Order: sequence, then structure tokens, then C-alpha cells
Amino acid sequence: MNTTNNTQLKKNRSSLYISLAIILISLILNLTLYKTFILDADERHMVRRAAAILCGDLPWVDFTPFTYAPGIYLLLAFVFWIFSPSLIVERFLWVIFRCLIALFTYRAAQWLMPRSFALFPAIMVMLLPAVFYKSFYSMFILINLLLLLSYVSGFQKKWLILSGLGVGFTMWFREDIAGCAAITCGLCILLNNLPILKSKGLSALRRTRLFFKNSFKTAGLYALLVIGAFSPIVIYYAVRGHAYKLLYQLSIGHAKRYLGQRARDSLSFPSFKEIFIPHINWDAVFVWFPLLLFVSLFIVLAYRFSKNRAFSKHDWLLFATLMFSSLVYYHTFLFPTYERLLENGAQIFILWGYVIYLIFSAATKALRSHHKKSVLNPLMKGIIVVGLLIYPGWFAYYGLSKKAVSDRLTYARHKDEFIQSDTDIWLREKQTRKRINEVIGKIKESTKKTDTFLIIDSGLIYFYGERRKMAVQKVIPKHLREKDLVNDLKTVNPKFVAIDHWASCSLVRLSKPFQVWFSRQYKIETSTGRFTIYMQKNRIETGKK
Repeated sequence: MNTTNNTQLKKNRSSLYISLAIILISLILNLTLYKTFILDADERHMVRRAAAILCGDLPWVDFTPFTYAPGIYLLLAFVFWIFSPSLIVERFLWVIFRCLIALFTYRAAQWLMPRSFALFPAIMVMLLPAVFYKSFYSMFILINLLLLLSYVSGFQKKWLILSGLGVGFTMWFREDIAGCAAITCGLCILLNNLPILKSKGLSALRRTRLFFKNSFKTAGLYALLVIGAFSPIVIYYAVRGHAYKLLYQLSIGHAKRYLGQRARDSLSFPSFKEIFIPHINWDAVFVWFPLLLFVSLFIVLAYRFSKNRAFSKHDWLLFATLMFSSLVYYHTFLFPTYERLLENGAQIFILWGYVIYLIFSAATKALRSHHKKSVLNPLMKGIIVVGLLIYPGWFAYYGLSKKAVSDRLTYARHKDEFIQSDTDIWLREKQTRKRINEVIGKIKESTKKTDTFLIIDSGLIYFYGERRKMAVQKVIPKHLREKDLVNDLKTVNPKFVAIDHWASCSLVRLSKPFQVWFSRQYKIETSTGRFTIYMQKNRIETGKK
């Protein structure tokens, strides 16, 4: 008994060390090689909408196009409320998410395979992370997968409760993931109750009634938990008078808008013929591979069920992972790109690792039966491992060499598209010039070439410079922090300050003394569709002060 306890203790300790190592390695990678420094339009939308919530705006009410479910904006707004609106805060939140994704991937993989093989999907996730501001998508896929696996491992009530609460909370962030998890759990509940229909000593009618009674009882409890976990946000919207809009967007509006956008895109899932004609299209190969993976593993499950006439614990774990992954893959099916595939990467890498584990186990078993205690066995095992890793290796190389899996690699391939900076904020050249010209063009006739502009942008940044230089030379963006902003306003003494309408909500969070000081120094001169432009009230007086 003591030996068993000691062995289990060692396993737990070893698993803890591996988990800590995964978090540490992921943290180092995301603060170095995969560090985010390019501010693009999508991140700009994310932070400005979160900042707008601090001013009282509501997702799906005050802003709708290209909007996720409210949860992610509310979470970011809450973090901003604690630490103040900042790109640094927002980006570090994604770093934390990425570290947790690597850890959760490893934990989920351990349900299906030994620890040595479970490291494979965790390594793949760390090497090929999804777009940083979409980390919450992978995060909630894994949270629901872990809860599902815990539930089907023994069908205990406590895990059903946690899974239901997890799905309800996920609806705050991604209603589609919540739906996929709920469907998977519902199928597991029904399949788990199927043996009731074969019970002996009961009439067919009695067995059928008992089957539906148990199924609906369990599914009803699950549904109540989902509703209970989702209800706080419904109540919040109801208090604000917009519960209908939330429920409409959640059930119809958001999906309708998304499918309409996909219908307008020229991108569609490649046919099997497009993989090889006129040459090998690796993007098509990679988005087709998960479908073949799903079909193969469903065949494996069907074979096991036909052989044993029942699901083992391991089969339940595989079924839940496979079913959930297949449903969630719709996201990549509708938008078949390599980058979108990585958003579904964690669960696909887990199944991928499971197939590698099955093939390796079968190969080594055959090896042992034919060559007992042969010195060639270690060599043959090594060859098998190398062979199994050729395709994953090419998948990783292709992504790292050709796709936008990190800002450093993106910049290395498209240097001319970005404005470099000594700060950790690099801007896209075309977008930034357009915004600068919008401000300068509005009041160009009433300004001099030497007049200084300070532009507060919607991405929680600002930059400044002379009119003649800003339109042609690089600008140096800075984080929107009160101390730095006040110092630059007093030191640079800009004649014009342009504030993006969305950035106004961020400025509300600045101190009252700053707002009073700014109102004394500047007055509204004019506005564009995007900016309000302020001019110094008395430049000579301000200069003396």
C-alpha cells in the first residue's frame, strides 16, 4: 500500500514539475520570440471597445459590427478598471492566456495518452500559438474540453455541475463554443443511458420510460446550470434595458452577420482536387488533415464498440474529445486558412498526438514480438519516432517560415509595411498615414509646416511631431499613460491635439486635475469623422506657463 502511495506521489510531483516547466517556457517564449509589438486594426478595435465600456457602452448595443460576445470586452474593461487602460495590460493578459493554453493542452492530452506523448500537443501549441488577441477562443475550448473529459471519465454529478457552469460562463465569451460543448455533453448523457434499454426483467415500455426519465433528469440539471451561469449577464443587460438585444444577437444576429460576411468572402473550403492541382497546395492539405483525422478516429471508435459492445473509460474520453473537436472545427471550415486552423490547434494537436501514440505503440509491440531483446529495437524505435514526426515537423516549419504566427516573423517578411519604433508599439504604415493625413488635411490651410501636432489614437497610444515631418517620416508611438502624456504636452507644447472619438473614453479615466488643466489650455477647433481636433487657446501664454 505504501509503495503504491509513493509511486502515485512521485507521479503527481513529476506532473507538477512538468506543468511548471510548460508555464515557464511558454512565458519566456511569449515575452521574447512571440512578443507582440505590432498594433493592427483588430487589436485596436479590441482595446478601444473595452475602454468604451468604462464610459458606459454595451457590446452588441453601442457597437455591433465585427464584435465578439460581450464577455471578452467586459473582462478587458474589468482589467482596465483595476490597472488603467493600457496596451501593456491588455497584451500581458494574452500572455497569461497563452501560458494557460499550453498547460491546459498538456492536461487534456494526459487523459488520452502517457505524459511523454502528451508533451507533443503542448509543444506544438507553444511553437504555433493562435493570434494573441484570439487566445480566449482556444482558452475556452480547452476549459470546456477538460470539464467534459472529467465528466465522462466517471459520469460523476460534481463534474456535470462544473461542466454546466463552464458552458454557461463560456456563453459570455463564445456562444458557439458553448453550443458545441453542450451538444457533446448531451450526446454523452444519452449514450451513457443507452444500457437502460437493454435491461433485463423490465418491459420495453418501462425501459424506454426509464431511459428518457434519467436522460432528461440529467440533461435538465445541466441546462439549469448553463442558464444559471449565463443569467448574471442577462440580468445586467436587463437592468440597462437591453436584454432583448443581447438574446437576439446571441441567438440570431451574431450568427447571421458572421455567415453573411463569410458568404461575401471569396474564400471557401478547398475541394480535394485543389490539393494537388496545379501543384501541392499546403494550406489545403493542412485544413483537410483534421477532417481525415476525425473520420479515422471515429472508425477506430466504431471498431472498438463493435468488438466490445460497450465503451470503456478510454473510449468515452476519446469520443468526447473527438465529438467536441469535430463540432468546433466548423470555425476553420467556414474560414479555411492556416492561421484560423491554429485557433482550433490545441484539440487537433491532442488528437494528432493520440494517433502518433497509437501508431508508435502498435509498431513497438510488433517489434517486440519479432525481435525480442534485440539491440536493433532502440534504433528501430528512433526511426519510428522520426517518421511519425516528419509531418508535424513540416507543419511547424511551414507555419514559422510562411505564416503570421508571430510579429517578429511577420515583420521579417513584410518590413516595408510597418513603421519601426524604439518602443514596443509598431504601426502599420498604410493605416497610420491615413489617420495622420485625416487630421492634417482637415486644418492644413490654417496651419504652418512647423506647427506641432499630438494625436491620441484609439489603440491606447499617442504620437506627436511637426506637420511637415509627420506626413512623411516615422512617428514614435507611446503608451497612453497620464504621466507621460502630461509631460509631453508640457514639453513639446503642441499647437494642435487630435483625439480619436474612441480614445475619449480612455481619457475619462485620467485624473480630474489633468482634465481641468487640458480644458484650460485647449479648445475644440474642428472635427473629422474620427477625430476631434483641439487648438491651444493662447499659445504665447501657454509657452510662458
